[in-house]
Amino acid sequence: HLLCSRGCSNRCPRQRFAADSLSLHLNLEAIMRGAAGRALGHREAAAASEGPAGAAHHNTAADPEADGREEGGDAHGEGDGTRATRRDYGAMMKWAVHSVAERRHYKNRGSAVYGYWWQFPAHILFVIIWYFLIVTMFPIAQISDAKRGLEFFVGSVEFTRPGGAKGTFDTASTAYETVQFAGAFVERLLAFDNKVPDVGPGIPFLDVHQLVNSIVLVQRRVKATDCAYDDVKPIYRKCYEDLEEHEQKEGVVRLNSGQEIAYSRRLGGFGVELPLNKETALAGFNQLLKGGFWDGATREFAIRFAFHNSPGHFTANVDISFDYSPFGRVDRNILSTFMRFEPYAPEVGGVMVFTLQIVVCVSVLAFFSLYCWMIYDQPHVRYSVARFVNAWELVELFNYIVIVLIGIMWILYLNDPRRRYKDFTSPEYQDIFPLANYFQQIIFLMAVILLTWTLRSIGLASWCSPKLERTGAIIDKVLEEFTVFGIIFFVIFMGFVLAGHVLFGTNEDRFNGIQPSAFTLFTWFVSVSNGHRNTMDAPGGALYMFAFVLIGMVLLFNMFIALVMSAHDSVAEEEANPKQKIPACHVMADAICDLLRVPKYVEDPLRMQVPDFVSSSAKLNASKSEDP
Repeated sequence: HLLCSRGCSNRCPRQRFAADSLSLHLNLEAIMRGAAGRALGHREAAAASEGPAGAAHHNTAADPEADGREEGGDAHGEGDGTRATRRDYGAMMKWAVHSVAERRHYKNRGSAVYGYWWQFPAHILFVIIWYFLIVTMFPIAQISDAKRGLEFFVGSVEFTRPGGAKGTFDTASTAYETVQFAGAFVERLLAFDNKVPDVGPGIPFLDVHQLVNSIVLVQRRVKATDCAYDDVKPIYRKCYEDLEEHEQKEGVVRLNSGQEIAYSRRLGGFGVELPLNKETALAGFNQLLKGGFWDGATREFAIRFAFHNSPGHFTANVDISFDYSPFGRVDRNILSTFMRFEPYAPEVGGVMVFTLQIVVCVSVLAFFSLYCWMIYDQPHVRYSVARFVNAWELVELFNYIVIVLIGIMWILYLNDPRRRYKDFTSPEYQDIFPLANYFQQIIFLMAVILLTWTLRSIGLASWCSPKLERTGAIIDKVLEEFTVFGIIFFVIFMGFVLAGHVLFGTNEDRFNGIQPSAFTLFTWFVSVSNGHRNTMDAPGGALYMFAFVLIGMVLLFNMFIALVMSAHDSVAEEEANPKQKIPACHVMADAICDLLRVPKYVEDPLRMQVPDFVSSSAKLNASKSEDP
């Protein structure tokens, strides 16, 4: 083992441990021999100065068993009668094992956690490959341009408001105005009967995108209830409440013209399809308007359509929705999801996508094999459990689980009938919105892996150089000490969130719920938002802002800075004055193993005590220099 460790520094823990123990044992024995020789030399010199009688006296006093050893040989020393100190090899070996464990513990921050220098650059290279795979599958720049163009197109549509004024998507604030906007939008969307003109008509959206299938108008409705007080019922006979508890998911809607519109599970509401022909589509829309398709029971209305872009080779599903609150509020939203129906087509670099996916699969398999080997390659089951429950190892395990989930979702996407049997020329709505949303979920999970894999690489950086090791130790210390601070921060922060929601929820949209309030205060905490001055004008706002700035921003933020500085000082102090400390992963592993009745690790170097005859290297160095 000693020869092997000299040739290769990156051996398994048991080989390195045995080699280091043997090396320290041999060095310790040589030191003890030198100390014994010097002690014998001092005694002989003193005896020579005092004469033969003095020499005999010193020899007898120093070693009462000298006569027996001279006659029968030295049982603990040399057979030729050379004097040597008595050596307890068992205690020496225990001390050597403890020293090795202590040295490796402070180098690796836990004897169960070890790694190789090449893991950090290998993980960084994998992050780069993973990024190129994402941008090859999902053209981010082109889709960003398409989204901006869609938003501009929707915002440019004008309709006539009551009184003759012009309105837009952003100014539609009533149910009537949203319906008028829908009619104007359908007319503008089909300005050229879905034929891309050779010469642009000044509408960029229609110049480059091609609508497919049809346009769908769909609404979600609620059932009428009797919610009024008895004395109010004469003037409030029916109530139309919120969707969560009173949504109508069956039956039909009968219009004034006698037309019936049934509930569609595929569309998720009561929907009507309009063809991609301007004259026919506007006639159908006007028929719905005259028939009373929109009424007090409507709680959500959406305009859905899909378009394809051949230069970018992507297909999009657009959902322009209006949410009608039972209390008079109208919320507007534009949701667009993008996907590629043929990810392996030559036009979109399908060969590159397939090649990168193969490289990723091989790399993940190699990383996972190394991950499993490092858990198995431990001197005891308790050390394997400690390696498994280590925070960085749990992050790595999370990465592998999510990557497997991404692979399963990708296979299901490729075999989805809506993708395999699509028909862009069909006049019927293909309902690719769930499929596009599914594709977006895959890209989202891939972005999560891009982040978490990068975080995992931080834990491997300490194996590359001492400076990176120190930085990693500081990060570990910050995370370890953040628990108590995190509890204090959460309690104080949630107090301000709840108070802000109660004080300003009725006047400020950013405080009209627990989640919006938390998001607002968090952006204020990191100073990336505004609106502080308006909040101070509200009742109680001045006192609230004073307390939040003083406690929430100044005190808590500086406590966090102090936490980082304290972690830096703690790491520096541990390096200057190393002390044996059981890592948290080993403590957790022992608790788990004790619960499962796993046998103790008797020779655990992290818990082995230094023998009494030499408790530190300082005593050994002193024994070499002091006069016996």
